[in-house]
Amino acid sequence: MRNRTWLAALALTGCALMTAGCKAGDTASPAASSSGGAMTAAKSTSAADEVIAAADKLRTTRYKFSTDGGGFAVQGAADPANKVVTMDAAMGMTVLMVDGQIYLKLPANLPGAGALGGDGKWLHVDAAKFAAGKLGIQDPGDPGGAYNNLKGATSVQKVSDKHYKGTLDLTKTPAFAGNSKLGSTLGDSAKAVPFEATVDDNGYLSSMDTTMTVNGTPIKQHTTFSDFGTKVTVAKPAPSEVTEAPESIYGAVGA
Repeated sequence: MRNRTWLAALALTGCALMTAGCKAGDTASPAASSSGGAMTAAKSTSAADEVIAAADKLRTTRYKFSTDGGGFAVQGAADPANKVVTMDAAMGMTVLMVDGQIYLKLPANLPGAGALGGDGKWLHVDAAKFAAGKLGIQDPGDPGGAYNNLKGATSVQKVSDKHYKGTLDLTKTPAFAGNSKLGSTLGDSAKAVPFEATVDDNGYLSSMDTTMTVNGTPIKQHTTFSDFGTKVTVAKPAPSEVTEAPESIYGAVGA
């Protein structure tokens, strides 16, 4: 059914928002000073440490984000401290996370939307049955997955002052562990996903490019983070505007 295919594809969009940190092979920026002839080496900071720190800053501020590639365009805003996320995703679906609850609104023209409750109301999704990562939100405190994924990189190089590149091992991320379909879809390529990242003048992660191999086909994704400190207002839908999601929606993406 087309609605099942559409929801499964959206889960891949969430996977593509993932990004990475590192071990051997990092470039470093060592610093040293001398006093009275004695040399004292300051703790070096690796390229991985720098880019992870830039992603970590996203977890402490409000911002907007967007991802484009693989036939999908995703736009959203996040307030990680309050665990609030709003996202407009594939084919016009809207996702809200507020007060620990997940809500979906399906576009009226989605094939099979009627069977999923797509009658103009919000679908309330049982978070106990359905990981938010399957909707493209890795964690309300890290919605794009940048921090968690940048902790799992196998290599990071500093190309220039604000530009980094390397390889991610997505199998080390919480999002991968929480979605059984990703392993079969990405295969061994999930262990070596090329990425490039940039940091802005204030030390925030500002962009991430990845190339994932989905069923043998390279898929490029470009994600940006912007408008840091922007106000994010998300209202919880009124009870009269909400209906419980049917069981079929959980099976559609392997919940």
